[in-house]
Amino acid sequence: MEELKILQKTYDMIEYGYTCLRQFPKSEKFTLAAEIKDTMKDINTSVQSYLGVLKHCNSYNLRQKLFSTLKFARGGDENDSC
Repeated sequence: MEELKILQKTYDMIEYGYTCLRQFPKSEKFTLAAEIKDTMKDINTSVQSYLGVLKHCNSYNLRQKLFSTLKFARGGDENDSC
C-alpha cells in the first residue's frame, strides 16, 4: 500500500510541475522547462525502479540489492541481482 502512496505523490508532483511550467516566461520555457521535465521523468523512473527492487527482493538481501541498484544507476555493473 505504501508503494501506491509513493507513486501517487510522484504523479502529483509531475502534474503540479507541468502546471507551473506552463506559467514560465517564453524565454525559459524551452531550456529550463525542458530540464525540469527531464528531471521529473528521472525521478518517476527512479521511484518505479526502487519499487521494483522492493517487490522482487526479500528483506535479507534488500539492502545489498538497493546498493547495487544505486551502483548501476551511477554506471556500475548491471549483473548484480537478488
